[in-house]
Amino acid sequence: MNTDSDTSSIVLVSTPSAIDVLSVYDEFGQVAFSLAFRLTGNRLSAENLIEAVFLKSVSSASFIRSSERHGVRAALMMAVLGEHRRSRNADALICA
Repeated sequence: MNTDSDTSSIVLVSTPSAIDVLSVYDEFGQVAFSLAFRLTGNRLSAENLIEAVFLKSVSSASFIRSSERHGVRAALMMAVLGEHRRSRNADALICA
């Protein structure tokens, strides 16, 4: 797993398959989890965040467009940050 650079051999197509998602996870899952853990401060929340990102974001058209512009690793980090922000906003609405 090469997590030190934004270069990747992964090329996502307009309709990603399970193989594409697994390839992204294999190559960038650990660095994505590290970011999620830093954001949430706990392992279970980080795992839930990563699960949400991979279930929703990685297979979406907007993720594919973002990965074409910024690279897969950067797109994944943006997806983690975005999902974290959405979950915090949802929590704030529930608590209000």
